[in-house]
Amino acid sequence: MPVSPYYLLGPADVLNVQIWSMDNVRAEQEVTVTADGYITLPVLGKVVVSGKTLAQTEAWPRQRR
Repeated sequence: MPVSPYYLLGPADVLNVQIWSMDNVRAEQEVTVTADGYITLPVLGKVVVSGKTLAQTEAWPRQRR
């Protein structure tokens, strides 16, 4: 279900993550925020998302470049 970009993420929230590779191959993965506030993604490992807004979480990978 779509939510506001200002929604604060927390434990048990489910995110649909789309990951694009260098050769423009897309993969989708559904992840659940753990009790300690993390999601785990391929290559990136554990990422803290609890307490961050959806917009902050979506922008995070682009800010790492």
